[in-house]
Amino acid sequence: MAELLEYYRIHISQLNPLGMVHSRHFEYCFRSQDLEPTVDHFRRFYQMQADVLQNTSIYRV
Repeated sequence: MAELLEYYRIHISQLNPLGMVHSRHFEYCFRSQDLEPTVDHFRRFYQMQADVLQNTSIYRV
């Protein structure tokens, strides 16, 4: 968590509740798979999620 805050240059008091949920969700997902969460993984995780959400209209029936 501290690495994320440093990378994005924000203080924990600047996170809204949803931002905190996103960061914890990421951490729980990685730790449940015995992976070490890193800033690089965080950026890829949410970039892929955003890409999937943007492309969902292609797959709708």
